[in-house]
Order: sequence, then C-alpha cells, then structure tokens
Amino acid sequence: MDITDFELAVEATQNRDPVLFALPGEGPMSQQEIESAEVALGVALPDKFKWFLGQFGAGHFALAIIYSVVSSETQSVAAARELPWIDPTCFFPIADNGAGDYWGFVLDHGGRASAEVHVLDHEVGSVRKVPSYDDFLDFAAAIGLA
Repeated sequence: MDITDFELAVEATQNRDPVLFALPGEGPMSQQEIESAEVALGVALPDKFKWFLGQFGAGHFALAIIYSVVSSETQSVAAARELPWIDPTCFFPIADNGAGDYWGFVLDHGGRASAEVHVLDHEVGSVRKVPSYDDFLDFAAAIGLA
C-alpha cells in the first residue's frame, strides 16, 4: 500500500470512528529516535515502518497495538524478543495477535528487516508463510483499520 492510500484509509476510519484514535500511544517519533532505536536493536527497519513511527508512533493505533521500539514495557519489541520462541537474530516482532503468535519482519543475516510482515507461530516456533502482508502499511490497514 502506498502512503497516500494509507493516509486516506486512516482519515476515513477517523471520520467513521474517532474514538479508535483516542487511545494512548507514544506519539510520533523523530528521525533521530528511529535511527537510535535501529542502532540499539541492531536492525535496519523497513522504510514504511519508519514512516509510520514518524507519523503515529507506537502503542494503540485504532484496533491494533504496535510494539514500541524504544520502551522495554510489556508491549514492546524488547520484551517480545526475550521470549524463548523468538530468535531476535531472525525475527523482529511488531505486534501480537492476542493468541500467542507475533506479527513481524524476518531479518536477514545483516539485521535488515524484510518489507513483508509475517506471523511467527508460537506453537511450532517458526514463521508461517501465509498470511503475510506485502508491507507494514498493508498490515496496519488490515489489522488496525478493519
């Protein structure tokens, strides 16, 4: 999904149900905060995810909860990466599905995150190929704005 289409989908959802956007979040992140988080976490995040963090930040986003890349609170990347079934060198969790599985990016050997969003199945400890979203904005629209 391109940024313009995503912004239109957000606007339509805000007009339809503004209370969804009144829930707490961290607020937009600066470019410097995003770059610092990438260094601290040892990853290169996808551009559309970085754009989203700069516009909306982490926390509640309509019907989704996007994990913080700077906090170590419960709903954060740092906390999820401590779970025994998540290998932080291979998978970067960005949200959970409420049933024990985690949405996130597959990491290459250099720590570069895929653009696609996949689900890590906690029962088998591996990434499922389906369902998958082509990029973070597709994911955020499907999960958060549905």
